[in-house]
Amino acid sequence: MTTTSDVATTRTEPGRPAIRTGLAVLAVLFGAAAALGQSTPFAEPPPRLGLARSQLSLGNLMSLIQSRHIKLWYAGQARNWALVHYELDHISADLTDSALFYTMIPVELVNATGKPLAAMREAAERDDVATFNAGYMGLTEACNGCHQAGNVGFVRIQTPIASPFTDQDLTGRQNR
Repeated sequence: MTTTSDVATTRTEPGRPAIRTGLAVLAVLFGAAAALGQSTPFAEPPPRLGLARSQLSLGNLMSLIQSRHIKLWYAGQARNWALVHYELDHISADLTDSALFYTMIPVELVNATGKPLAAMREAAERDDVATFNAGYMGLTEACNGCHQAGNVGFVRIQTPIASPFTDQDLTGRQNR
């Protein structure tokens, strides 16, 4: 099995200064797993990072991705393709960071997100909600497959049923 340390990947996105705030707020979502002492083989930070465990834990990165996953759904349903592209860029960068920082994650699991992410990008270009939805389901399945392999299958991602982002217009109406 190939690990992410065997893959040369570069990040194409500049740093995000607000990542600490977002991670801190969203970290609560995955705190229960740590409290239960679950064995999560992918989640041990490499010592070379020199970061406190809470600064860049895999759970924190996944919470950030989960937040973007929710926004992605609502943006796609509203045909807010600019926001779809924005969230896809960030999800891709965050998944890359996860794979680079946590090299025990098998590459196959990270790569499983590639086709769904590409399908959603293409759907956004064609204003195709049905193809977007199929890509979104593929991304969700890839996330759940990785969680299962990482012994955190109880973290089951689904299509959102209510947006927690009541302070953000995800429709993009102001830009139309």
